[in-house]
Amino acid sequence: MMACQHAIDMGRYAGHNVAADLLGLPTMPYQQPFYVTCLDLGGAGAVYTEGWHREVKLTGADPARSVVA
Repeated sequence: MMACQHAIDMGRYAGHNVAADLLGLPTMPYQQPFYVTCLDLGGAGAVYTEGWHREVKLTGADPARSVVA
């Protein structure tokens, strides 16, 4: 999925795979085991989901502030 939360990992895999391909070494398949969404709904609040099926974990005025990284 094209999302900013995947960009660093995608770049890491892409860089490794380009170098490996040029050197004739095995490449690594890309994996993204964890996925979250934080959707700002303006004055209506926000929604925070986890997982590929987007299970709602938090809703309200500012659920992003309730998430512990």
